[in-house]
Amino acid sequence: MNDLAALTEKAERGDADAQFALGRSLHAGAPGVAPSLPKAINWYFKAASQNHIGAQLCLGLLLLDDVEKAGGKRNPKQALQWLGKAAQAGNSDAQYRPRTDAARGGRHGQGRARRHRMAGARVQAMRDHLGAPQPT
Repeated sequence: MNDLAALTEKAERGDADAQFALGRSLHAGAPGVAPSLPKAINWYFKAASQNHIGAQLCLGLLLLDDVEKAGGKRNPKQALQWLGKAAQAGNSDAQYRPRTDAARGGRHGQGRARRHRMAGARVQAMRDHLGAPQPT
């Protein structure tokens, strides 16, 4: 039995780590594995439903953007739910996600300038609070 067959067997038995690994293999493609976003979403969903944090993050990102590549429709509301679960579980990538962009239905790449402005404002507020010298 090859590695992919063994992984698939474990995933079918309900192993969340195997489901996540199979989802990643199908998402990006792996040696001997053709990429398939619908299948990747299916395996990510199964693992995410078992509270697999990495699968929650990947599923959220797929639903936010990549699902269109598979002929599906973006689902920002559901994406936000999965990203929120991953963030609550401590995933720093999910915590950083611009959740407001997802809630508005925007792509996660949008809003970068706004995030930089907000970060600059937070740095300025901290300087003011600490009485630190202003940059010249």
